[in-house]
Amino acid sequence: MHDQQLCIVLEYIQGNNLGGIVKARGFLPEKEALVYIQQIGQALIEVQKQELLHRDIKPENIMVRAGNHQAILDFDLARGFDIL
Repeated sequence: MHDQQLCIVLEYIQGNNLGGIVKARGFLPEKEALVYIQQIGQALIEVQKQELLHRDIKPENIMVRAGNHQAILDFDLARGFDIL
C-alpha cells in the first residue's frame, strides 16, 4: 500500500504479447502453441489456488519473454473470489 492506495506491481517483461506474435507470423506451430497452452493452464491453476480470478484471458494479455517460449499472464484485472 502506498499513500493508502492499493496497487499490483508487475514485472516488466521484455518480449511481445501472444496476440502480436500470432498477428506477425499469421499462425503458431502446433508444438509451440501447446507449450503456451500448458504454461497458461498451469498459471491459471495457481491463480485459482490463491482464490483469484483472472477475468481477462486473451492473447494480448499473455506476454512471451524475448529469447524463449516462456508465457506470462498479465494480472491487472485479477480479483479475489469466494469458493462455494
